[in-house]
Amino acid sequence: MIIIKNLNKKYKKDELVLKDFNLNVKKNERVLVKGNSGVGKTTLLKCIAGLEDYDGEITVDGSLAYIFQENRFMPWLTIKQCLMLPLKMKNMDTKQYEDSIIKMCKDLEVYEHLDKYPEEVSGGQLQRLSLVQGLVIEPDYIIMDEPLKSVEGPLYTKLYQYILNWSKNNKVGLIYVTHEQVNEKDFDNIINMT
Repeated sequence: MIIIKNLNKKYKKDELVLKDFNLNVKKNERVLVKGNSGVGKTTLLKCIAGLEDYDGEITVDGSLAYIFQENRFMPWLTIKQCLMLPLKMKNMDTKQYEDSIIKMCKDLEVYEHLDKYPEEVSGGQLQRLSLVQGLVIEPDYIIMDEPLKSVEGPLYTKLYQYILNWSKNNKVGLIYVTHEQVNEKDFDNIINMT
């Protein structure tokens, strides 16, 4: 479970971005975090991931993956080389892991970009490859910050459904941050940040 108790986060002098924020997320639970730009959605995710200092208590019982708004591919490595990096941290068979990457890339229609460098791939394709980067490591929880911001139309719907189905089928806790309109019935818990 992810347990957040009395989370407070200040920027600059006394600008309080998060105040007494509390949230529990169970494994296999899907949480939607909504709100306008600047209300602290990204800050919340960074605190959960340990990328920001904060006051309060956050416990993550299990492994965590974070899909950022911007891609996190290393420009001097090919996409495939970047995707293979976590293998060194996981006790997983190389072929099995590589097969998982290939399958997921085919599912998300980005397989042909595996041998390219990040600068050779469009923003929308990198966004899909970022999904692969987070999902393929099979985390217990995944936090997503506007994971489909560079995707539109029917592809948006397809990828959105893919994320929801993947989290449900793999029993992965999901915190999905967006300011886009989504179907709230797809989620177990809705957090409106103002």
